[in-house]
Amino acid sequence: MLNYLRSKFPRRGEKPKVILAPAKDQNVIDVLFKAVELDICRPVITGNRELLAEVAQKYGPAVSELELLEQPGDFESIKLAVSMIKDNRADILVQGDTGHNDFLNLVLDPEKGLARKNSCSYISLLMSPKDNRFTMITDTFIHTLPNLQEKYVIVENALRLASMLKIDKPKVAVLAAIEKVNPRIVSTVDAAVLSKMSERKQFGDAIVEGPLDIDCATSREAAARKKLDSVVPGDVDIYVVPNVESGYAFSQMLAFIGKMPHAGVLAGTVKPVVVNVPFIGFEEKVAEIILSTMLL
Repeated sequence: MLNYLRSKFPRRGEKPKVILAPAKDQNVIDVLFKAVELDICRPVITGNRELLAEVAQKYGPAVSELELLEQPGDFESIKLAVSMIKDNRADILVQGDTGHNDFLNLVLDPEKGLARKNSCSYISLLMSPKDNRFTMITDTFIHTLPNLQEKYVIVENALRLASMLKIDKPKVAVLAAIEKVNPRIVSTVDAAVLSKMSERKQFGDAIVEGPLDIDCATSREAAARKKLDSVVPGDVDIYVVPNVESGYAFSQMLAFIGKMPHAGVLAGTVKPVVVNVPFIGFEEKVAEIILSTMLL
C-alpha cells in the first residue's frame, strides 16, 4: 500500500508539517521519521525534555527541519498540537502513545477541537494484494450505533476519500442483517433511505444500495438468487456498517485472515488526523500520513 500510494499520488508543492503528540512511543516516532525520510512531510514532535533530547540526538543531524516542543504531559502535548493545527502552524496531527479517549475527546470537541459538529467518521481502507483495488469499511471507530443523519455523513466522508483515490462512480453497500426492509430493524430502514437518496442523485455519481446482507453484498450470484437487481453486489467499493462492532471486526478479518494491507483515515476534521490504531502495521501507518496529505 505504501509504495502504491507514493507512486500513484505523489505530493506536489510544499511539504506539510506533521505534528506528533505526545512523542512517547518509539514505534510511532519511527513512523513519522520514515515519512520524513521518504520526503513526505516536515516533523514536529511534542513531549518531555528527556525524550526530546533522545529524539534530537537520534534524528536531529539527519533532519534539519525537525521542530521539538517541550510539554510536561500528554494532555498538554495534545492541546498544543490541536492549537497549532487550528492556527495553521501545522497541517496534520498524528496520535502518539496515549489513550484514545483522551486524544479523541480533545480532537473531536466541536468548539475547542478539530471537528465540525457531527462531521467525523473513521474509514478503514484495505487494498487487495492481487489487483491493488481499494475497499473501504466505515464507520469502524467513531460512531457506536450511527443514526440515519450520521450515516449520511459517513457516506459523504467515504465518497470524498474515494474521489481522492480516483475511484470512479463508487459503489456503496449499506449493510444490515437482512436484504429486505423490515420496520423493526432500524438498519434496514436507514439503508433503504440512503439508497433512495442515491437514486435521486443526492450522492452524485455514486451508487448506494441497501439494505444488503454480507451474502448479497459480496456475491452477485447470491443477489440474483434473492432477486436483487443491482450493479453493487460483488463489486463494492465502500461498505457502510450498521455499528462499530461489526465494522471493526469486518476490517480486522480482512486484514488478518484476508491478508489485505490496512490503513485508517479519520475523516471530517478541519485538517487531517491520524489515529494510532494498534493492529495497523508500520508501513501502513506511514501510508496513513500519505493519505492525510491527500486530504489537505
